[in-house]
Amino acid sequence: MRIAKLKMPLGIILAVAALLAINVVPVMAGVPVNSPFSGDVIIDAAAAPDGSEVAAYVADETDPRGTATTSGGAYELVLFGDATDVGKAVSFKVKKAGTEVWLAATTDPESPTFANYDPQVVNLFAFTVAAPTAEFSASPTSGTAALTVNFTDESTGDITSWSWSFGDGGTSDEQNPSHSYSDAGTYDVSLGVSGAAGSDTETKLDYITVSAAPPPGGVGGTPYPPDKFGILAPWIAIAAAIIAGAAIFIRRRRLQTPL
Repeated sequence: MRIAKLKMPLGIILAVAALLAINVVPVMAGVPVNSPFSGDVIIDAAAAPDGSEVAAYVADETDPRGTATTSGGAYELVLFGDATDVGKAVSFKVKKAGTEVWLAATTDPESPTFANYDPQVVNLFAFTVAAPTAEFSASPTSGTAALTVNFTDESTGDITSWSWSFGDGGTSDEQNPSHSYSDAGTYDVSLGVSGAAGSDTETKLDYITVSAAPPPGGVGGTPYPPDKFGILAPWIAIAAAIIAGAAIFIRRRRLQTPL
């Protein structure tokens, strides 16, 4: 019995060999590989000026594995390593032209890794300003309706806008607003702040307590008679003193009278 031999064109054989050389050989430790990166660089919400610097780090390394300078708001660099680097996390720092401070950069897409000869487009975002952190206080935080409360912004960071929610449907975009609570109840208060480096929100639960105002007039809402005591008060005091003196005099006379 004759067995047919499968003939494969030389071109296919060479193509398969090339693929193996790229994708199989590098998985062996010690075999050199590289990982190209490129993308836009955004600093403070604007394209990085030409000459800004980009540094890329593999895993927890403190020295950059690759560096580049920006042109037209973009960068290109190649990380060199071996097969043991494939799949490790890659992080970036940027330094704006004309400054000396390196800034940690966030990436889009998130969590890039060292790839096996696979070019990746990773955009970088950094800020020279501080990220905002929301915080506030208020005075008073309790009282009877209608209660006017003064709110004070105590947020930190670079902030360009404020958004308050007072818990009763009221809102404000002022930095330090005042708000009047008309109805009794307990209210949550939130402050959202935002700036070039991001946004943050602080919410204080059950922060404002408003109790019902007492009814007008006397007990149970019954009005008092017209206020005459303001005029008669001195005379009432004199009469009370006379009565008290008479009572003391009578008591002494009784003690002196024999039984």
